[in-house]
Amino acid sequence: MTMGDGEMAGLAKMLEVVREYDGEARILRVGVDNVGVLRRLGKGRGFCGKWEQKVRKEGVELLKRGWQIEWRWVPGHVGVRENEEADRLAKEGVFMEERVENKVVSWGE
Repeated sequence: MTMGDGEMAGLAKMLEVVREYDGEARILRVGVDNVGVLRRLGKGRGFCGKWEQKVRKEGVELLKRGWQIEWRWVPGHVGVRENEEADRLAKEGVFMEERVENKVVSWGE
């Protein structure tokens, strides 16, 4: 699973939780710190992975129930050294080959 897919899965889960909400408010503002995820959602229909399909399905269900959904980019963790390093390593890890040593899965050296 890529980072983008992981974030898309998180959005799908969040929309599932919102669907269970029984109150009166019907405006949902979602902040996302991954521009790529927002671009994928903004492209409209077409070929997409299972998590993006799930987000779209959950979103359509909410719209049918009278919800207004706004997707917004928020620059999360910008400039926080530890987060920037974790993001860099995670992005590199997506493209590394998997190696198993002593029942521990690791990527790279």
